Amino acid sequence: MQRRIIRFTPVPTKARHDGWTAARQFHFIDVLAATKSITHACRAGGKSTVTAYALRKRPGAESFARAWDAAVAFAPDPARKRSPRAGQRLARFAARRSKTNKTEEMNGPPNLTALPALTLPALPTLEALIAELRDASPTR
Repeated sequence: MQRRIIRFTPVPTKARHDGWTAARQFHFIDVLAATKSITHACRAGGKSTVTAYALRKRPGAESFARAWDAAVAFAPDPARKRSPRAGQRLARFAARRSKTNKTEEMNGPPNLTALPALTLPALPTLEALIAELRDASPTR
């Protein structure tokens, strides 16, 4: 696998032999940049996707999250070749999504109860449908 260099500051973690060490974080980003698969990158480092997402949400993980987004945005798509501008569009989308998430963190989730209620037309009752069928059927 070709090593791609995406510079970032690793998330500070407690020293554990099975934890998200700085080396594991760099390896995760490298594999993610090569494969565009979070599951594959986690498996390559012997970690789960649950712990990867938890690491991304930790305080002090902003640089790691940006590297993650960059690795996904600029990773080669195995299904098809992508134009260079597509990677730029993905990066802009990731930045907008990140901004939306930060807004929700500050203001809370959007208030869906403030939306206007939808009014649906009344559906005919079963009795009304039977009466309509009786009226439409030829008399015997």
